[in-house]
Amino acid sequence: MNGLTTFYTGGTTNAAAAISTMREDVFTEANGDRPDVKNVGIVFLDGQTDDTDETWHEAITNRDAGIQMMAVGIGAGAKQSELETIGSYPTSANVFTVRGFDNLMDIQDSLLDALCDDVNECDSGPCPEGAECRDLVNSYECICPAGTQGVNCERACTSMLDIIYVIDSSGSIRSERFPFILDWIIDMIEDLDIGPDQTRVGAIKFSDSATVEFNLKDFNTKQDVISAISKIQFSGGRTHTSASMDLLMNSFSVENGGREGANNIVIVLTDGNSNINADATVPKAIQVRESGVHVIVVGIGDSVNRYEMEGIASDPPAETVFKATSYRDLPDIVDELVNSVCDDVDYCESNPCQNGGVCVDQLKKYECNCAIDYTGRNCERRCTRSMDVAFLLDFSGDLGSIYDSILDTTAEIVFGLPIGSDRARVANLYLVKSAAIDFYLDTYERKSSILNALSYKTAGTSNNFDFIKMMYENVFVSSRGDRPGINNVGILVTDGQTNGNSAKLIQRANEAKALGIEMYVVAVGENVNMAEINGVASNPTSEHVIIMDSIDSPENVANQVLDQLCA
Repeated sequence: MNGLTTFYTGGTTNAAAAISTMREDVFTEANGDRPDVKNVGIVFLDGQTDDTDETWHEAITNRDAGIQMMAVGIGAGAKQSELETIGSYPTSANVFTVRGFDNLMDIQDSLLDALCDDVNECDSGPCPEGAECRDLVNSYECICPAGTQGVNCERACTSMLDIIYVIDSSGSIRSERFPFILDWIIDMIEDLDIGPDQTRVGAIKFSDSATVEFNLKDFNTKQDVISAISKIQFSGGRTHTSASMDLLMNSFSVENGGREGANNIVIVLTDGNSNINADATVPKAIQVRESGVHVIVVGIGDSVNRYEMEGIASDPPAETVFKATSYRDLPDIVDELVNSVCDDVDYCESNPCQNGGVCVDQLKKYECNCAIDYTGRNCERRCTRSMDVAFLLDFSGDLGSIYDSILDTTAEIVFGLPIGSDRARVANLYLVKSAAIDFYLDTYERKSSILNALSYKTAGTSNNFDFIKMMYENVFVSSRGDRPGINNVGILVTDGQTNGNSAKLIQRANEAKALGIEMYVVAVGENVNMAEINGVASNPTSEHVIIMDSIDSPENVANQVLDQLCA
């Protein structure tokens, strides 16, 4: 007791140095540290430390060295958030606060209970068979076996998950609402099994620019990941979503902690539209998805751009796009999000691929690699015809629900084309407020790449039908993948009525047909101008015009087109 007497020296609050000294100079065998005896470090603070990040990292190093860290905050100057980065998990048992120095005796019993905890919380068997139970102070932790996650390993889930959160920190979020986002992320992390061989977590923040807050390799425990999330600061500014997509391209590298065999998952949280380099957001998200990353988007509030959200997210949007009405509603979708990244189903177990197709199990889905001459979702269709196909997607006008039908029908047709064997090549053009080429015949070789690139476009009004001219002048050319001796096919997917000069549209279609391009029209909706679409389509129109009404499914319409293309 006499040895505990020390003199007040004044100075700054260099807690990082004290915590380091505890590890390097006190808990050593030379200075009396005993093997197999619990090491406990108690830090008393009455204010913020000189360097909160350095203090935190030194506390992590101590905890990793097996030292149980406890933190006591005295008075209003000690920040709860910093105390929780120092104390061991669970912080509820290792972090204490008192109003002032005179109140320290009030927590004497609680401190002693934590120090002298002789109850093994694992004795009750809270973790299932196959899981390791780790006794903590007044708590326990389950180290889950492969295939499960959760506090008690109760959730069937692929163990190898590499998850990166992409967090909107722009001005529209507002500083007082930003903690709701961080708390929601922490709630989700609490439900995952964090560890070097289980789930790894990284974070990127974006506003005017994007920054990596921490990489997948940086933190190995749930507590440290939670602390890292809680330390992310609000930025304000505009919404530069595409900048975060740039950073993602290298975030899953081995150098940054990515692992071979892990499911790479991105969860984007935003409350608005991109307003810096907005046109690059979806194309850059396509590049991220094309690299093998599964992208989930969470939109908050009423100002989110549905088309942008669905353009960023992986398919199908029903399983990858989530909406919270307000920030306070975010906790309501935690379970949904955890379920969306957890997957213990082998989708190939039922042998869905036909005709010699090879099944590849993926997150929430499967993919069939079909044998030559076969195609379709399950390799169910025989298609031996070689063709170069250009889709012309008409998004002009007020489409409403027809918008989804245009994209879904196009995707179903792509599924049925023999792309992997190079029998079919695909390009895509679209019309919104102006015509544009989305990708060329030589841009993508894989069907999955083409499906990724069929992105959502914002609808608009236009009477510019020169995208048919653009097709025959700029797409069906040898320099962009058009092949001599191979049939050229144009497929116009539209609501069946122009917003301008119908005669001009038919003129351009006739020019295309005169060049040997076979023209199909898929008209979606109830108000179809038959004279117009018959004028665009090749003869016989009975084989080249398909009408999709309200009761038709995209699959049925696509099959009608494919029956003609593969005949």
